[in-house]
Amino acid sequence: MHVVVAPDSWGGWRTAPAIASRIEAALLSAGHTVEPLPLTDGGEGASIVLASAHPARGVTLAVTGPHGQDVRAIALQLDGFTFLESARIIGRAWCSDAATASSVGLGEALGQLDRRQDGPILVGLGGSGTMDGGLGLAQGLGLHVVGGPGLADITSLSGPVPLPGRLLQVWCDVTTPILDSARVYGPQKGADAFTIERTSRGLAHWVDVVNAWRHGHGLPFVPASLPHGGAAGGLGWALHALLGASLRPGADAAARTLDLDATLSMADVVVTGEGRLDATSLAGKVVGTVLSRHDDVRILCGRNDTELSAYATDDFPGATRDQRFDAALAALVASL
Repeated sequence: MHVVVAPDSWGGWRTAPAIASRIEAALLSAGHTVEPLPLTDGGEGASIVLASAHPARGVTLAVTGPHGQDVRAIALQLDGFTFLESARIIGRAWCSDAATASSVGLGEALGQLDRRQDGPILVGLGGSGTMDGGLGLAQGLGLHVVGGPGLADITSLSGPVPLPGRLLQVWCDVTTPILDSARVYGPQKGADAFTIERTSRGLAHWVDVVNAWRHGHGLPFVPASLPHGGAAGGLGWALHALLGASLRPGADAAARTLDLDATLSMADVVVTGEGRLDATSLAGKVVGTVLSRHDDVRILCGRNDTELSAYATDDFPGATRDQRFDAALAALVASL
């Protein structure tokens, strides 16, 4: 049997290539032919997946972290475009307090890439610890913010349109609009109910401030309902509103870049998965993207919070996560 192994990363535990390698070894031992194709939705670990599939050159960026710390991030110069993984700058590992975490470093990074690299810039959003709606992004891009420090306290935004003429595409891992982002994703970023409510009110005001700035430049209104706008705490909306970036479902865009359809056309079975399977897994993420492309898909995950059939490591015995992973994987292989 020919099996394609196409997992996402298991956030904070193993990268997608590492997960694919472990699954590949078990399948080979069982006598199957295997083609590994680690995937991404643009979030944490996206750079590793792209670098494993394409020749790439690293571009070092020195930027400001979410709480003012120094961060050195690596963008990838690939064939025809530059890829910037936002989690390497504003990921949860860098953020100790979602209420104060700033996206300023992402704006600084884009400014540096604009000066140093030619061609389109692709930004991968996902795994962020920020909820500032792109306020920091605007400041990092050189725009002047009057008022603050909270989003609801800002009175105006001024300055020229940043990065004029630069083609930007954003890979988003969710479809949520900006005004729902704090409520939906705030808890997993450690935000309490008060912070979520305050941030939601602030984001609504921030949308008005940015649209007033756009009006001053003769640009059309961007609705708060923009799909994918809530990615990375509102950065999807801000990247579109401030820079004219196009927003795309990350897993589908990555699948096209990695030529997933051609690989799946030769597969009898596909194995995919992620660390936690939930409702968002079917809305623009890797698992949903694979399920939509092949008839026989087996899912290996850490935890299953859906009605989908899956081999969830939390449901198998073992003293460590590695042991539970191996037990779940053995059951999956035995099912083929």
